[in-house]
Amino acid sequence: MRRKLVFLLPVLLLLVLSVSCARKDLSPYEADTDHDAADMSTAVLNLDVTGRLIDDNVAVGTEKDDPTSWITIMFSNNMEGGNVDVHVYEYTKSGIDDEVEFTKEWDHGSFGSVLLLKPADDLDYNKNYVLKINASGTFDRYGKKLDKDGDEVGGETPDDDYLFYFVTRKSDGSDGDAIPWIEDTLTPVVSSGVRSTDGSNTFTTLYFDYRICIKIEDRTYDTTGAIIDTFIDDETVNENTVKVLDYYTGEEVSGSVTYNEDNSSSLNRYVIFKPDDDFQPDHRYILRLYADIKDEAGNKLWETDPYIDYIFTTSDQDHNGDTLEIDFRPPYIVDYQRDGVYGKIYFSEPIDHNTVGPATIYATSGMQLTYQVGEVMYNGKLVSVVFVSRVDGNNIAGTTVRITGAIKDLAGNLKGCLNTHTF
Repeated sequence: MRRKLVFLLPVLLLLVLSVSCARKDLSPYEADTDHDAADMSTAVLNLDVTGRLIDDNVAVGTEKDDPTSWITIMFSNNMEGGNVDVHVYEYTKSGIDDEVEFTKEWDHGSFGSVLLLKPADDLDYNKNYVLKINASGTFDRYGKKLDKDGDEVGGETPDDDYLFYFVTRKSDGSDGDAIPWIEDTLTPVVSSGVRSTDGSNTFTTLYFDYRICIKIEDRTYDTTGAIIDTFIDDETVNENTVKVLDYYTGEEVSGSVTYNEDNSSSLNRYVIFKPDDDFQPDHRYILRLYADIKDEAGNKLWETDPYIDYIFTTSDQDHNGDTLEIDFRPPYIVDYQRDGVYGKIYFSEPIDHNTVGPATIYATSGMQLTYQVGEVMYNGKLVSVVFVSRVDGNNIAGTTVRITGAIKDLAGNLKGCLNTHTF
């Protein structure tokens, strides 16, 4: 007696994996000339399954002309003019393997379409297979994509993709040995801090003339259900998902991005950023990792945030221990003092007096201030100090001021950050 396994797929898409009496002329739809096409255009393809072939362990045929080896996908939407991105792969204990070619035969009706998949060649005995429907490339004639999770945003990977598993019968006709499947829902992880690299080794000292790197690896399950670490999808690691920004100006640092998949390398599973020019010494940067970095199953690096920033500061030395004479360091505030009507703001070095004024130092209350700038010795070093006072002549105590990042040192380096202080 032939058997047919049918999955009831509610709402708008039906999938029938037919392991026996599928027919090329199958057409369960009747014409309805009164159907309003506009209603169909507002529909979103959707499906859910009540089981999987691998769970039921149905003995699937192996011969390409045997109807028990055919797969039938039934859509309640008319797919003529649309597309179905569907593939069949071998499935081993190591995971998804080589793709298996299937031919497609369509039967379109007024209320839907039927896609019949037939293996181009005989399938192997006692072999596990997986059918994958990629939601991003599957849509009806009106462009509506699969929406498995029902969030009204179709075509998302892996949220809206579908995987169905089946195993062929043994040569003696008995049921095949199904390989247990554990769905990979684990996200990739960042498993190191920011380091520098010469291309062969990593260093905790962030030499300004070296590249920077950070380790990102995927967590997934092996066939026993144990969690293991492996590679992420290297195609998702690029200049759009990995960026380096100047911490003070927000300007993007130009460079190239790669991902190392060499198990014998100390850089294995590291994302590497190589700047077009050397980093500035003793300078602060932001390494920004976007959520679109994914593993092979499509799980994103971050589930809720669009990106995460990692702040790092380069060393003032190159890998040989040498320093540059060029001043790249931004000025910063080292101390605040109050002296009667005056508030004193001490900087780390001499600053450009022309960058001090109401636009760069101001009272949060709106009170007008006066400014005087001079140089003094502070902790054995020549630095600038800004004296601020209230125009009304009252004591500066209790006055809150803000110092913007637009103040520069004599080399033109911007202070960069915003400071607030109450005297």
